[in-house]
Amino acid sequence: MHTKRMKCTMIMLGCLFTAFFLSACSNGRYTYELEGGEQTKVMQESGDGQGGADQSAKESLVQAEEPADATADRTEKAADTGKEIYVQINGAVKYPGVYKVQDDARIFDVVELAGGMTEDAEPEAVNQALPVEDGQMIRICTQEEWELARAEETETSAEQADDGLVDINTADVAELCTLPGVGQARAESILAYRQEHGSFQTVEEIKQVSGIKDGLYTKIKDKIKITQ
Repeated sequence: MHTKRMKCTMIMLGCLFTAFFLSACSNGRYTYELEGGEQTKVMQESGDGQGGADQSAKESLVQAEEPADATADRTEKAADTGKEIYVQINGAVKYPGVYKVQDDARIFDVVELAGGMTEDAEPEAVNQALPVEDGQMIRICTQEEWELARAEETETSAEQADDGLVDINTADVAELCTLPGVGQARAESILAYRQEHGSFQTVEEIKQVSGIKDGLYTKIKDKIKITQ
């Protein structure tokens, strides 16, 4: 009797064990321990590995679906270096020639590309802060060339000042009164006309001044001049 009861108990335990085992296998992991739970750990790691693979696949899919315009925008900004133009620089620089520069470059940028100015260059002869234009020619004068140019300019100005003519655009009352037939009243009329209408554009325009007719104009036309 006792033996029969033990057999029934063993059969029941065996059935429960089998049912429990099949249920655990269907979930992909062992929930019982065998020799310290080693097999349970193996099955869990296998399941986690499958989950990690699925997660990596999802992340790859998300990265692949990133909008293409974002990458294109970054590429476009990196490639945007501005328009290139060509300018020529001659004179007192170490390496005269034609240079390719950005369209927002200044004269000093071109001078630097040309190796800088030579020792005999005159830096004051050019405004190096000015922007350059496509096809522009820049010339850097030497000190000797600069001095000669200034001397010629001074000489020309002196000749113009010593020509004996009265500049009706700059003369004051005293200077105008040196003209034949022009007194205090007419001189003041010339100044008043100039203040109202601006500088004379031609010598003949002085006939528009009150009190100056053809007869007086004939007397003074060879003794007056204008500067703009």
